[in-house]
Amino acid sequence: MVAKKPKIIAVMPEYNAEKTLRLTYNDLPKGMIDLVVLTDDASTDKIVEIAKELGLKVFQSTRNIGYGVNQKTCYNKDYPEHLRRIRFFDTENNR
Repeated sequence: MVAKKPKIIAVMPEYNAEKTLRLTYNDLPKGMIDLVVLTDDASTDKIVEIAKELGLKVFQSTRNIGYGVNQKTCYNKDYPEHLRRIRFFDTENNR
């Protein structure tokens, strides 16, 4: 019996990162990731608009909750059952 390869979710907990979102997204290993999710911490820039243009699944906070809590929300989302592994990516690496 052949084991199924685990599906991978790339999550990006972000706040006001419109300048670096595309750079980070373009650096993702596309052939290895099955879903890209952005959790927005009530940004005031255009990051949500850009994320939607890129085809990312977007979750938005209605108020700024801070990086740590925003990061934890990534774990609490209702992902499809077949997606098993989560990998964090942060646009801070591209600033």
